[in-house]
Amino acid sequence: MDNIGYAIFKRSSILTIDSNGMFEDLQLPIDLNSLIPLIQVDQRLLCFKRVASRKSNPNIKDAYLVVLMECIGDSSQNYVLGSAISFKEYEVNEAKIIDGVHYLLSQLKRNFKSDYNIEDKDLGVLLPSTNKDFKIFKTEKLIQSSTNSNLLGFDTISFTGNDAKSFLYNFQKHQALSNISSLLLSDKIINGSLEGRNIQHIQIKALIQLEELKTDRSKPINQNVEKKQSNPKINQVIVENDEILKNRNLFRALSLVFFCLSILLGVLLITQNNTPINKTTDSSIYEIGDDLFISYNRYNVNVRSSPNTDFGDSNVKNTLSDGDKIYLLGFDKETLWAKIRYDENNEVGYVSNRLISKQIATNRVQPVYKKAVINYSYSGAPIYTSPAEIINNTTDVITYLQENHNILVKNKDLRLNSYSVSFKKNNKTYHGYIEGKYFNYQ
Repeated sequence: MDNIGYAIFKRSSILTIDSNGMFEDLQLPIDLNSLIPLIQVDQRLLCFKRVASRKSNPNIKDAYLVVLMECIGDSSQNYVLGSAISFKEYEVNEAKIIDGVHYLLSQLKRNFKSDYNIEDKDLGVLLPSTNKDFKIFKTEKLIQSSTNSNLLGFDTISFTGNDAKSFLYNFQKHQALSNISSLLLSDKIINGSLEGRNIQHIQIKALIQLEELKTDRSKPINQNVEKKQSNPKINQVIVENDEILKNRNLFRALSLVFFCLSILLGVLLITQNNTPINKTTDSSIYEIGDDLFISYNRYNVNVRSSPNTDFGDSNVKNTLSDGDKIYLLGFDKETLWAKIRYDENNEVGYVSNRLISKQIATNRVQPVYKKAVINYSYSGAPIYTSPAEIINNTTDVITYLQENHNILVKNKDLRLNSYSVSFKKNNKTYHGYIEGKYFNYQ
């Protein structure tokens, strides 16, 4: 069997495929049929998929399928053109694979600039020979995957840069992506066509860059990505930094003579940082351990007791606001949701990884973190779920706070001139938004 295969295809009223090499040997057109329905009109979609090269052991995914598709037309009449390259056994030059599917698709699209019959079964493109050396393969063996997951991951991408090559490299090698069976990349948001499917919108760059923050890290997995630069869209609230955890080896190195002094120092640091010295291992997550911020301004972000929305609102523990500081424990291995620690009591919960960021969004959020008191005595100061609710003057509020109620003003929303606050009521901490006229700083 060949270690590589090429294909072009067209779907109008029927699916027409021209392929060679391992593409035919493995009957990969079946995999194409599962990917084509995901694309929308006027969209390009790049897909990476793990496949098994041995029918006797379908659970061992030791080969890869790379597909580039484009949907042309309108909602009433459209067709899909695409190209694909499959490979196995050896690692590849990712740039040649990505350039290859772009080249094949461009040759196929060229036929449709004339009077080509869309229903013609002759696609009119000569496929590359599987016996020709295009300097695609490296000498290193591919890493095999034994995951049974059918999870589809999705992220947006710029087709003009090097993102596609970097993502293909990390799809093969990055542990945080190992449970994803197929990765879908597009320059447009995938929406309605995926309803009801097992898909997770993930921030691939954030996962790649945050890998270096693991305790046992030695270097970033993706060396083409600027260190510690994260894509805004990640999740939740105020948590103190983890200075003791990062320096635990220093405490272990202290001699017995200074044991009492180290205990005293540990107590002082715990009081200041409000974090435990000992780190427990959580096998359900890819551990990270770093301070991040909630990065979503349309409404409060739900913190859930489990890493999904399968239970509606029944697993919502609390909410957090745009710019709130959180501590990222890691990413859930099944759903890639972020497991976080938040609030002064170090509560633990889950948020979508799309709603958190390594850096605070300073273009819309200004940190404040000052104590204040409600100064409104008429009917109570309204606390809203988002700045937009204040502008719309809705009656859908979280609660009303009476005069002299203590609050913590966390951040100022620079666009709508409102403030995110936290406060205690009935022995529970709440988060929301308030107008500046309703409080005075202490």
